[in-house]
Amino acid sequence: MLALVLLYVSISMVTGHSRLQFDVTSSSLSSVSPQTREILSQLNTDVELISVFQASSSGSHRMRVESLLNTYAAFDHISCRTVDPIAEPAVLKPYTASGSSIAEGSVLVVSGNRFRVLPMRDMYSSTGSENAAVFLLEEQMTSAILYATGTEQKQVYFLEGHGEATLKDCSTLVSALEDAGYSVSSTSLSPGSIHPADLLIILSPVVDLTEDEQEMLFDLCGKGLCVFFALDASIDLQSIPRFLQFPALYSLSYVPGMVVEAESETDYWTSSPFYLMPHINAAARTLSAVPAEGRVILPGAMAISGPSIPLSGYTYETLLTSSKNASVLEGNSPDAPSGILQLAVSVEGSTDESESPFRGIFIGSLYTVMDSSLLSASYNLDITKGLIAWLSEDTDSLSIAPKRLDSYTLQPLTSMQEHRILIFLLLLPLASLACGITVLIRRRRK
Repeated sequence: MLALVLLYVSISMVTGHSRLQFDVTSSSLSSVSPQTREILSQLNTDVELISVFQASSSGSHRMRVESLLNTYAAFDHISCRTVDPIAEPAVLKPYTASGSSIAEGSVLVVSGNRFRVLPMRDMYSSTGSENAAVFLLEEQMTSAILYATGTEQKQVYFLEGHGEATLKDCSTLVSALEDAGYSVSSTSLSPGSIHPADLLIILSPVVDLTEDEQEMLFDLCGKGLCVFFALDASIDLQSIPRFLQFPALYSLSYVPGMVVEAESETDYWTSSPFYLMPHINAAARTLSAVPAEGRVILPGAMAISGPSIPLSGYTYETLLTSSKNASVLEGNSPDAPSGILQLAVSVEGSTDESESPFRGIFIGSLYTVMDSSLLSASYNLDITKGLIAWLSEDTDSLSIAPKRLDSYTLQPLTSMQEHRILIFLLLLPLASLACGITVLIRRRRK
């Protein structure tokens, strides 16, 4: 105890007179992941990283950006510079659309005639259920470098023309996919619009396929097209019979009605039987990148039945399930299913070894893809990104963890706090010593 007191006094004297400070903060904001290092080490094309700041500007954002850019600049073919948007507007003009400007705090990634602008507003977000602020610039810059250097991108299409959810409805997912290196756009089912090597996302159509569109969709799936198919309980299944024949090809079907949980299963956050928090099948290869303890929230979900008779040559995996106390709310039907219900299923395989295997995800909710507060308050976005990576067989897709902005800086103690610590360090041992002496004296008197 005496040694601790002497150490405390010594540190107090040193820090009080020489202003010595101990820096134990993490440098992770300026470090890069192994995946980024591998990509940068293989570059054979020059890339310029331009940070947009006024000469007089300062602050934590600029510090984070320039610190990370300096780490990138240590690799061959990477150079960095700062451009003042007020003093040097002509430098930024080639990278702006007519009538627009590049906001201060942005970063430009330029290689030849290809470039991408990374606005400051997109560099920060929140993740998971903890709602903690994170810094996303590394994944965005690495993705932009792949784009600017002409690296081939995988194509993801959102089907349109049937009242589906649009790219605008799913802007958060679209941005996340583009940051992960995908090219994202919308399409229709017309000749030559989709290649079998692409990935098609179909989100709750309300108008049915035409006969020609159905034939084209089935033909593409037979040639290896990968499909993410989502319906929710708001859809009238009787209005889309041709769309429903698509999951039926793989012995799957959507159960009419909304899945609800028993009151005992509702969480304090949702407080509603209509907001499901399904069990994540951590053993599924499709979900290997999603933590089993992560929270996925599905409001207004629909159950998926099947496969009633598993098709030969196909592999099925149940991805998300309700609790054993769930049931389907369909009017007052006494025959509505109940118990553990499937909410998402993956299918992979083919009936002919000579054909390219089909990969499909069938899910009974829109809210792992559509923008809402759920995407930032849960792992809904993470699970969809993982499913799309599995569909596209993209084992090399970018998966760079965001950098948390929690402050772990040790705050210096105030003089009052120092005095309290010193008092406890001295008084407690002295009080114990006094008690011991008192007890010893009384024993000797006896």
